[in-house]
Amino acid sequence: MDGTTGKLSITVIEAKITHDTEWFGKMDPFCKVEYRSQSVKTPTHKSGGKFPVWNHEVVFLIIGAGGDIWFKLWDEERFENDAVGAVQIKVQTLMNNIDDWFTFTYKGKAAG
Repeated sequence: MDGTTGKLSITVIEAKITHDTEWFGKMDPFCKVEYRSQSVKTPTHKSGGKFPVWNHEVVFLIIGAGGDIWFKLWDEERFENDAVGAVQIKVQTLMNNIDDWFTFTYKGKAAG
């Protein structure tokens, strides 16, 4: 770790999901973004289905240039949320002012 401290702002815009957790109706997706002990949840896109849109900004305090940020997609349910998929991205990658799509997986298979 190099001792650098700063803020990293990420806008979680949207997802294209291929792993559907619903048998009937549309999913209610949200994204949980995690960096070390910090965690931020986007609002739930009610009936967003496979194409949720959030346009939600999250800000993390970054200490050092290392580490990974996890993006975990969930389908909100009344009693227990269903995992849709996740992707792990290096902080260094996100610090380059990028506008890109990332593939997330569920149980080792592409989920969106």
